[in-house]
Amino acid sequence: MFTILAVLKYSSLVLSKNQVRNCLARMKDDWRNVISTSARNSMIHKAMTARRLLILCSIFMYISGLYFRTIVPLSKGKTITNQNVTIRHLPCPSYFVLFNGQISPAYEIMFFIQFFSGFIKYTITVVICSLAALFVMHTCGQLEILMTLINSLINETEEKNLDKKLAFTVEHQIKMRNFLRLVQSTLQYTSLLEVMGCTIIVCLLGHDVITVRLNNYAVITEWEDQNVISMCSYLILLTSIGFNIYIFCFIGEQLSIEGEKLALTVCTMAWYRLPNAKARALILVIVTSIVPAKLKAGKFFDLSIRTFGDVVKTAVTYLNFIRKMME
Repeated sequence: MFTILAVLKYSSLVLSKNQVRNCLARMKDDWRNVISTSARNSMIHKAMTARRLLILCSIFMYISGLYFRTIVPLSKGKTITNQNVTIRHLPCPSYFVLFNGQISPAYEIMFFIQFFSGFIKYTITVVICSLAALFVMHTCGQLEILMTLINSLINETEEKNLDKKLAFTVEHQIKMRNFLRLVQSTLQYTSLLEVMGCTIIVCLLGHDVITVRLNNYAVITEWEDQNVISMCSYLILLTSIGFNIYIFCFIGEQLSIEGEKLALTVCTMAWYRLPNAKARALILVIVTSIVPAKLKAGKFFDLSIRTFGDVVKTAVTYLNFIRKMME
């Protein structure tokens, strides 16, 4: 399941490479054309948040993945079957038709191939999460800058400068909305794959924690059997994959919060202090600003903390169902 999910996410990323390139180009332009020190600080703050999310995602994914593909199979040692055949465990147990994967150097070669294939799959996941965090947090920074521009309109007394600020505000809002649509188009399928795929994997991993299967028979008492290494691997994987879902839901929540702040700013601004013609010019700015800024997964559902809660409730419900079935 994880391999299929990694292939689909990588394919989606390759197909949308032009959109990713456009997003990066627009971000580069925004950094070049930053208007003030406060705007630059706001963009730096959001970029640092995206960087922290990238670091946390990398730590969770690589530690859990490499632990699962090295320590877990090596800790099992060698197993001798009833037919007096010695089995050396691989990270991903497989059947090899053309050669015997248990003898050297075939075993060592397959071990390292599976190890590096896992490293590639974890890298794909980290890249997807980091790009999503980078793009969405940059959008949040642009929303904060737009709020600052709108507030500065009220304090302007000279009509000539007011015209310039109003034009710049409208131009910035148009660029920000276009960038948000581009980000939504770029991330909609990868975010859907990430959330739905990770939800399924979390349910399956939770099933393994409760009903660990060794040689196809159910063992509910994995902890009582003192198989601590297997239990730790499952729990670490649960944490890392659950954190990937949380990243997408967190950045979606941050985008919604900034959009609500922008709507509150334009609805409570003292527009009556402006000349009549300038106040009428703000109508389209206000109407555009109150449109909710949300990140959707494949246009099916919004990414938010509430969505993350629904995922957790779904996983817990599934685990309770499995537990009742095993009783």
